[in-house]
Amino acid sequence: MSILREALEAELGDALDCTRVWEAWSYRTMGPDDFVLVTERIDEMVDGIVLHLLTAPINVPREMSNEQSRAVAGLVAARRNFALALAELRIAEVQVERMAHD
Repeated sequence: MSILREALEAELGDALDCTRVWEAWSYRTMGPDDFVLVTERIDEMVDGIVLHLLTAPINVPREMSNEQSRAVAGLVAARRNFALALAELRIAEVQVERMAHD
């Protein structure tokens, strides 16, 4: 998923992530060591985004019109296609990495 990682890194830049609970602000005990670059957690973030995109529940009405039914079927198909595209992307990334090492 390097393409997602690169896109997130470009968008986040030098953004910082607080490693303590936000309530610590009120005690005035926070210092520079309580923050890390958000990009240090980039792999975790990419995994979370992909997992959410693939597994978030689809709210389906009990009774649907034909148009609603087609829309739900389209969403399910789009998720399947997204999953397949991610798998193909990862396979291609691995192949490129292997060629770089040969």
